[in-house]
Amino acid sequence: MKKLKFIAITLANYLPVLCACLFYKGGAPVEWKLCIILQILLVVLNYIFSSKKSVLTFYNVNLFISTILANALSTYLYYCNVSSDSETPAVGMFGLIVGAIFVFILSLISILLKRKKSE
Repeated sequence: MKKLKFIAITLANYLPVLCACLFYKGGAPVEWKLCIILQILLVVLNYIFSSKKSVLTFYNVNLFISTILANALSTYLYYCNVSSDSETPAVGMFGLIVGAIFVFILSLISILLKRKKSE
């Protein structure tokens, strides 16, 4: 049962990639709002269901990777299928950087809270 929970939470951290694939046509305003809400929920989920700081770090690293993948994928899909202007990659790169920083800060906060809780 523990392995199943571990696998389910790890896969749940890749939901931003699915969100990016499904909602890229709405552009950055739609996709970024959904991903931000989803990222906050996933960090809270990771915090609640992790028993150790190392497990929480593993979950948050997976969320970090999925955030980068989601932003890169949504930028690519939007550029290829909706708007192929020169600003699209720049906006996508900005979203990738902001998303990565956002998840990094949320992850850092949750790891520090888990550390204080365990002491």
